[in-house]
Amino acid sequence: VNLPALTFYKNAFNPLRNPTHVRQNAIDKIQMSYRAEGINTLQGYDSLLLKGDWRNNIKYGVRQSIPISTSFNLLKYITVTPLLDLNAIIVGNTVEKTYGKVALPNDLLRDSLLTTTIRKPSLAYSGQFSTTFNTKVYFDYMYKKGKVKQIRHLMIPSISYNYRPDFGAEQFGFWKQVQKDTMGNKAYYSVFESSVYNG
Repeated sequence: VNLPALTFYKNAFNPLRNPTHVRQNAIDKIQMSYRAEGINTLQGYDSLLLKGDWRNNIKYGVRQSIPISTSFNLLKYITVTPLLDLNAIIVGNTVEKTYGKVALPNDLLRDSLLTTTIRKPSLAYSGQFSTTFNTKVYFDYMYKKGKVKQIRHLMIPSISYNYRPDFGAEQFGFWKQVQKDTMGNKAYYSVFESSVYNG
C-alpha cells in the first residue's frame, strides 16, 4: 500500500547575486535549486496489515537533491560551467547482517546468515562534480556573385569531465562485508537494501 507522498521543489535561484553589479561575475551567477520527495509504504498481507505493531510493516524515506552551478569565461572565448550535484536520503530502517549459529527445532545448531532490521532513521549521501568547457567557432563563406552573398556555419565544440567519489568503502557505513558460508567466503551488502530506497 502506497501512502500519501510529498514533493517539495524550489525553483532555481541565485543566492549570492549582487543587484548593484552591472556585469555579473561567477559568484553572481551561482545558481541552485532544491527538491525533496517523501514516500511511505505499508507492506504485508491484507488481513495482518493493522494487527500487532503495524510500525514493523511501514517503510518511509525522504530523498533530497541540491544542484549548484555557475558559469564564467576563460580566455575570453571559452565558457566554463562547473556543476556540483549533492544528494541525500533519509530512511526509517536499515539492515545488519551477521554469520552465526541458528537453533533448529531439534535443538541442533546450524551456521546461517542472519539479517536484523534496525528501525531508526539513517542518512546516506552522495555527490558528483562536473565541468563543461565549450566555445563557438564561426565559418563564413562569402560569394561575389549570385543572390547568396554569405553562408555562416556555427560549430560548438564541448569538453566535459565528471568526478564522483566512491562511497562504497566500509568506512562510510553504506556498504558492509559479511561472511556468507562455512568456507569463510565474504560478500558485500547494502544496509539500505530493505528500505524504500534500496541499493
